[in-house]
Amino acid sequence: MRKKLYNVLLSDADVCFLEEQAARSDLSATERKRCQILLQMDTAHGKENTIPECASTVGVGMTTVSNVVRLYIQEGLESAIQFKRNPNSDTSRQKMSSVEDEMIYKLLDSPPPEGHRKWTMRLLAEKSGEIIGKPVSKDTICRAIKRRK
Repeated sequence: MRKKLYNVLLSDADVCFLEEQAARSDLSATERKRCQILLQMDTAHGKENTIPECASTVGVGMTTVSNVVRLYIQEGLESAIQFKRNPNSDTSRQKMSSVEDEMIYKLLDSPPPEGHRKWTMRLLAEKSGEIIGKPVSKDTICRAIKRRK
């Protein structure tokens, strides 16, 4: 059997915090499972769970358990619980206001940048991201153009 690389040692306050977080109904399933992983892997309160045992109990993969424990040891409790997303991953779901849509329409009616024959979705996404000030995906641009028609 492999030796544990990291030991999770939770204080009583951390255990209370994790139990409260795991019981919250407004917490995402991912964050709830991360709390359960840390509670299962806690060695300070007499538990000696292995990664496979914890993975099967919580219902996640062994890699997930290893990653959550590693995050806890390296970056702390809050970092291990929070689900970090790439800032560009949710751009297709962002709601754009009508003002931002108008900016895209004006950009589309303007001549394309030098060196380009016409506007492409990627070019529009890059330029509109600069104008609007937040990342915009090419799919969002496509939906905005469809709304115009």
